[in-house]
Amino acid sequence: MTVGPETTLKPCEEAVAKMLKTGKFNASRLKAANMRRVIYADRAEIFPPAVRGVARFPILGIAAKLKTKDKLWQECAWFYVVPELARNHVLQSLVDSLFAKAPEELKFFGFSTESAVWKVFRRHGLVAVTKHSMSDVEEWAKRLGVYDRLPETAFRTDPPDPKEGERWLFVQLSRL
Repeated sequence: MTVGPETTLKPCEEAVAKMLKTGKFNASRLKAANMRRVIYADRAEIFPPAVRGVARFPILGIAAKLKTKDKLWQECAWFYVVPELARNHVLQSLVDSLFAKAPEELKFFGFSTESAVWKVFRRHGLVAVTKHSMSDVEEWAKRLGVYDRLPETAFRTDPPDPKEGERWLFVQLSRL
């Protein structure tokens, strides 16, 4: 395999195309150039692993931390693994590694409609929130620059009760 610009660009472009094809990712936010930057900045775990911050092989799984306007908060995003590896705990390993490498002062949140992702969030101390459990959710989201992406469920005044298919905000309340 020749190492050069053509090999460093292709894995991210292929991964983005596969991810967008699922219909579960926002095409305006998921770009190959963004993915390369996040991987290079060591804010993503990929399978197979990056070599010196560069994806050199097809990306079969990814989990990333995306920056927000508040440097103490990062979004857990781009959770993806190819269907062939979905039952092999690859995603769980990627997310575990992502959290293990995070500085103690960092706090996390994420959005998802997938119950499997909710399970991963919960495993790392993130909980579904509504105005009932986080009364300042709107102000918090504005401060982070994610207000326009808040799901309808975050505005509910009842206790959180996620149902399959609904989009939910999960937040690490224990670190607030």
